[in-house]
Amino acid sequence: MKQLVAAFSIVVAILLLIACSGDNSSKNAIIGEWKLTYWSADVSMDLNNDGLENVNLLRETACTNNEILSFDSNGIVSSENTFNPYVIISEFNNAAAYSVNVECAEGIIGFATDYLYDNVNENVQIGESTTATIDEGELTIVYEDAIEIYNTELTEVVATKDLTKVYTKQ
Repeated sequence: MKQLVAAFSIVVAILLLIACSGDNSSKNAIIGEWKLTYWSADVSMDLNNDGLENVNLLRETACTNNEILSFDSNGIVSSENTFNPYVIISEFNNAAAYSVNVECAEGIIGFATDYLYDNVNENVQIGESTTATIDEGELTIVYEDAIEIYNTELTEVVATKDLTKVYTKQ
């Protein structure tokens, strides 16, 4: 009887080890470094005057982008240097065209918070209020209504745009 209990205990221990290692392997899709490769308010612009408009601010400005999200195996995501330009978007003559002014932020803004990875739905809950989706090596975060659109005189917010940030796994 003692041998049966011992054998059963060993089988249970092995099953628990397999189950725990399975949970860690599902997190492996998110663990590592993700570099910011796309920052957009979905406003086409030619800020660098090269004759080509782009919705990706990273391609249109000389602002330094060193933003990397680091996801560790303990459920913590951090960034030591977030891309945080000061962007003013205003309507141009009350039309669908916009005037965009970007000032590069000085200094370093960093953070660390917890995350929860859902490998079934391919999304990540970052902190309490941010959800990111993962698709083919890209992590996308959409901040709803995060960019304010001002009137021509810059005296009133007349609309908002979503801010989309896309990170690519390194």
